[in-house]
Amino acid sequence: MNWLKRFLFGHWRNKGVALFFSVIIWFVAYQSEKQDADANVLVTFQPEQPERYVITSLTRPLGEDREEAFEGRVQISLEGPRKQVDEWMRYNLVQQANLPLQVSPEDEVVHLFREEDFNNLAGDAAVPPGVRVTGFSPKSVRIRQDKWGEKVIGDLSARLEVDHRFPHHEVASKRANPDSVTLQGPQSLLDFVDVRLSVTMERFSLGFDGEADVEIFVADESFPDTEELLVSLSVEPSRVHVEVRLEQNKSIFTPESDVPITYRVPPGVTIRIDAPDALPLSFTGPPDQIDQLRRDFATNPTRLLLSVPIPPVSQLSPGPPRLLTFTEDSLELSGYPGVKVAQRDEVRRTKGGLFEYELIYTEQEQGGN
Repeated sequence: MNWLKRFLFGHWRNKGVALFFSVIIWFVAYQSEKQDADANVLVTFQPEQPERYVITSLTRPLGEDREEAFEGRVQISLEGPRKQVDEWMRYNLVQQANLPLQVSPEDEVVHLFREEDFNNLAGDAAVPPGVRVTGFSPKSVRIRQDKWGEKVIGDLSARLEVDHRFPHHEVASKRANPDSVTLQGPQSLLDFVDVRLSVTMERFSLGFDGEADVEIFVADESFPDTEELLVSLSVEPSRVHVEVRLEQNKSIFTPESDVPITYRVPPGVTIRIDAPDALPLSFTGPPDQIDQLRRDFATNPTRLLLSVPIPPVSQLSPGPPRLLTFTEDSLELSGYPGVKVAQRDEVRRTKGGLFEYELIYTEQEQGGN
């Protein structure tokens, strides 16, 4: 057993030193071993003359005359020592490498990528010594450019859209300041777009005084690539000051209280009407007559001679009870030529456009019919 003990434990210092150097040699060899890896590199194209040209589209070939949008990333294949490749990959995960490329002043350019493009990345994104780029995809990108242009759009006040919740009110005035904006973007696209702006009026205010965003929209909906078109355009200023004032529609009058109404009973008929003596109504007609009606109602609502005729029993619905059903068209208003009676919007929604009330005739009159 002594020989086995000497074999296992003898000269242990020499064996430890040998183990240490063998691990170092293995580690160095491992780090120096060639390694392949794939990574994405951001590629940004910029016009050489940005004051004259703007890039309108970037596409990559798919073969057979087909293309798809280039998303701004190129996949590269790396080859080199494991240590350098791993270090570069870790950097690329934290802060992705970016390759800026300039585009010559032409309407259409096909850029062919080269290994030198990626082997010469600048700064910390530079490919380490001993590592090289062996491949990339896509191989090329088609770049379309357009000359930079401007378009002045005026009369913003007319383009101002007003949304309000005030029944029978209309916009009395609206104004935008400034009253014009300047669109900037590809010259060939400017003819297909326009601008609009809008405000929403709150129920407790008949006026608006504030800022509104200027929105670019495509006036020709058949134009393709709508989203890409809007991204390439800008408007200055992007917000304008607007003032809006509402007023009651001069052709409509909606009293705040119910309007007195009378029921015209045929002569010789005794009848009891289970119906109110005033109804929630609205009036439409010529502005001068509506204005007179508004003043009369304010001073003495009973001056309005508004009535509905009571038909014979034979024209009522079968009963009992007998029901009188009528609409605003049955109401007659005297003294205001051209004025028509209408239900208020909220009444029309709840009652379906009908007034329906119960009529009770005397026994004598029922027998007579």
